[in-house]
Amino acid sequence: MNESVRDLLAKPAFVLYFTVQLKESLKEIRSLSSEFAQIPSQRIHAYIEMFTSVEEILLGKTYVDSHRITRQPIGRILFKSPSNYSPAYADVYLLIHRSGAALLEVWCPAPVQPFNAIEWNKWLDFSVKDSLMTQIFRALAPFIQEIEGKDTWSGYSFPVTIVRLPKHSLEAIGADYKEDIVHLLFMDRSQLPIRPEIIDEVLSNNFCMRKGGLVLLSRQSGIDLHGKEDPAEELLHSDLPPRSSLPFLITLELLLLERTVLQRFYDELLRSELRSVEELMTLKQRVLDDLEEYYGAITSANRFTDAVISEGERLLGITDLYDAVVDRIETISFVITTHYQKRMTDLQFWLTVIISAIEIGFIVMSFATWYYQPGPMTVLLASAWTIGASILAGAILIVTLWKNLKHPS
Repeated sequence: MNESVRDLLAKPAFVLYFTVQLKESLKEIRSLSSEFAQIPSQRIHAYIEMFTSVEEILLGKTYVDSHRITRQPIGRILFKSPSNYSPAYADVYLLIHRSGAALLEVWCPAPVQPFNAIEWNKWLDFSVKDSLMTQIFRALAPFIQEIEGKDTWSGYSFPVTIVRLPKHSLEAIGADYKEDIVHLLFMDRSQLPIRPEIIDEVLSNNFCMRKGGLVLLSRQSGIDLHGKEDPAEELLHSDLPPRSSLPFLITLELLLLERTVLQRFYDELLRSELRSVEELMTLKQRVLDDLEEYYGAITSANRFTDAVISEGERLLGITDLYDAVVDRIETISFVITTHYQKRMTDLQFWLTVIISAIEIGFIVMSFATWYYQPGPMTVLLASAWTIGASILAGAILIVTLWKNLKHPS
């Protein structure tokens, strides 16, 4: 690494997302967060207020006021013996979607330090012992087990690296930094060089609409990097997310929540025991309600969100998961509809037999009444003829109609 790398100062921060599925019996969450330290109340207010104000701009006040997604503080994780450059704490918030899908959002700011994407990559690596990621998950694991009601976590983790250059423009990043950014984006710990054309291709897929900004997305992580902004000194001392990073973070939250909602529906459909058309219609209505964000009624508000969502749906497998849910619903719909049609066919079959047999019985009764002389035995004899004729006619009809059902012409 050349000398210029050490001269470039940066203020990194990390947002780590963990998807969870809340158990239905969960009542109170605050009582489960006693293992964490408390987040200062002023910090909670400033954090939530900042997100809410940007959500109103990005998604609309009507959507925010609907409380389809709620955000609440859980607590603070304090790291033991942090280094001069590593974060000292991580604040945990819980985003709950109305469907029961949820997202643990972990905000982890670090002090100003030399730009070192390779070191930051190690902090975010699950495979590195006592990395930032493993320490956070170790602290969250008991809480996740409580709110999910399961011993094992099968969710999805997604880290976002936010970098601000308080004293330099984005152009100060040279070739060495660009390669490090690509390593960081793909969580690649290999030190082998990356082909220049690959680096250029990755960095050209920049979602940031502002000059001097770089917003990248991959299956493994996201990066939000901006050069010198005004006022620069505030960036040096603030431990809140930069406001310019919030559109990207909010869009990712929606994507990850929708992925979790879809996974919830898919798991439910795999275990489904739906038996009636009414149950199927209820399920379809739930899917429409809970996937409102996915259908784009909210998130296609501007060019930025539309582009990030389109790419995010592909990279995070949301499109494939949605197709799997729809296919599963169609399969269940076919089974239920087929079963319903069979029941209707059976019902028509037996109604045909019963009505036809009764009609034949009445015809025979009329003939018997005419045939016998009036007397006390006439009714009994006519009734016997009627019952016998109905049974015989019914048996003949059953055999004839059943053969037609089994072997239609």
